[in-house]
Amino acid sequence: MTTTTLDRAVDHPAHYQSTGAHGGAGNIELFDVMEHYGLVDHAYLWNVCKYLARAHRKGALIVDLNKALVYLDRHLDTFGAECEPWGSADKEWPHAVDDIVQAFGLAADGEMGAHGQAFCALLDLCEFHDGREEGPEDPLDPDTGELYPRLVILRRLIVEAIAEAQAAEAAP
Repeated sequence: MTTTTLDRAVDHPAHYQSTGAHGGAGNIELFDVMEHYGLVDHAYLWNVCKYLARAHRKGALIVDLNKALVYLDRHLDTFGAECEPWGSADKEWPHAVDDIVQAFGLAADGEMGAHGQAFCALLDLCEFHDGREEGPEDPLDPDTGELYPRLVILRRLIVEAIAEAQAAEAAP
């Protein structure tokens, strides 16, 4: 393996890069997404985002979805309903959530399964919790405006994604 290939595999692995299939918005690196959404100081949620984004790209969909669930459960067990607000990075961000979902191949033909919905719900949760959203707009959110119910919904979506992946794997 050449030094350049090794550097790319370590610093910019393909499973953390967008596919570029999002209307010419340019490549998006997952680390930039997680930094923008303020997950730098939230290790458990950082890992949830990481495993949701890469799950279908490393050949271990069910394993990575389960890893996302483990990290979300650790976050819930550690912080419960006492989650503190966080702010996102203070930088311009040209990509809408829909662009990011498309870029990482989490929606096919505009349709999103539970896996893509979970990723989208996590980014929406970050936007809502750091004050960029006025209030809950998506139909998955109970009308509470609190973080904990949104985390519980995210958990349900990850469990549904695991079930979908297991059913697809078992299908003839």
